[in-house]
Amino acid sequence: NVLTIEILTACQAIDFLKPLTCGKGTGAAYQFIRERIPHLGKDRILHDDIAKALKYIKDDSLLGAVESVVKLN
Repeated sequence: NVLTIEILTACQAIDFLKPLTCGKGTGAAYQFIRERIPHLGKDRILHDDIAKALKYIKDDSLLGAVESVVKLN
């Protein structure tokens, strides 16, 4: 759960740092999450966002999105 909240917090921070961009792996993780969980523009209950992000971590789909753009040796 902590990792999930850290990822959501990082995505939120990246939103505020635009026009700066991420590296390949970080960018892929950010894009993957943002395609599924929108920016937190106003207060809302975060339970559903956390549950979705946790699912993506547990089923390795977030990892797969990152690995698909990062060359592994």
